[in-house]
Amino acid sequence: MAGTSGPGHPRLKPGWLGEGAKGRRPLPPQTPNPNPIWVDEMPEKLSLIDLGKVSKPISKLIEAVSQGIGTLYEPTRIRRRARAQADAALIKAEADIKKKELLQRAVNRFAFQEISRQENIENIIEIAAASLPETVSEEPVDKDWISRFFDECKDVSNDELQQIWGRLLACEVAKPRSCSRKTLATLKELSQEDAELFTEFCSYIWIRIGDFFDMKDLKYYEPYYFMPIDPIDLGRFLEMCNLTYGECLHLENLGLIHCKKDISFNLCIHDILIYSNLYHSMSLDCKNYNSYIGRDDWGGIACFVLTQAGIELLSVAKVEANWDYYYDSCKFFSVYHDVYFSCPIDKNIKLKY
Repeated sequence: MAGTSGPGHPRLKPGWLGEGAKGRRPLPPQTPNPNPIWVDEMPEKLSLIDLGKVSKPISKLIEAVSQGIGTLYEPTRIRRRARAQADAALIKAEADIKKKELLQRAVNRFAFQEISRQENIENIIEIAAASLPETVSEEPVDKDWISRFFDECKDVSNDELQQIWGRLLACEVAKPRSCSRKTLATLKELSQEDAELFTEFCSYIWIRIGDFFDMKDLKYYEPYYFMPIDPIDLGRFLEMCNLTYGECLHLENLGLIHCKKDISFNLCIHDILIYSNLYHSMSLDCKNYNSYIGRDDWGGIACFVLTQAGIELLSVAKVEANWDYYYDSCKFFSVYHDVYFSCPIDKNIKLKY
């Protein structure tokens, strides 16, 4: 039995079983040790990171993690606690064999579950540490958020999903309040197949931001994440994207997108459209120029859009550009909306207009 030993064991405190403990011989008198060493206090190497030689981003990650789980790594402590609880339960149930067996199975299940959860958490922390940028915000991570994070991810054992959780933690450490609690709850419900489908959908996402003539102030514009569609022949358009409407409805039920057929937005003159970090300015079809005189926009662009949770998860998804779709989209904008793109522009260039 863990934590016990025969009489006279040097690591056990005299009289630790108490007076009249059943089935236990009293221990012989010993000189009390002013600094006893308990079994549960034996030093072990718990940390997987040398805390004396860490960068500032890693230090902030350790601080944030400690707020959520107390210490960075403590699998042996989990095991000891489980064994201690098993001992206590079995001692109380000595007179009832059936009850003792039932308790043993319950304790074994508890120990297995907690050890598995600890391993999941540690894997995610290691992924986060490897994903941190070189510089992070000075703002601390919210304690309630980090507690919710570990509560939501503790049962995630899938490798691919752990990668997403790890990158999400790194993102929050680098820039607090970049991920909402609702997004954590949404991610918790995703299977690996759901995550792969969402990543595929994100390869068809365009982003509208700002004003072509005021690129230095783009940070003040709210980005709009959308996938342009043809509502008249939606099935054919989605087939071009290797998607079905049923899959889009599934993503909507998961809280990642809105795919109502009547969603649209006005594409304004001088807006900038982004696809896979390529920035584009727009121009009118010269043949139809007169029809746009005095107007500030090109009318409604039918689309599916990302929810807030979808936008936040897009930032940590490993999305690969689909260049066939990109060229088809450019053609779609020109044919259906008289919108023509410039060659991709460098977002860092200071425009002279």
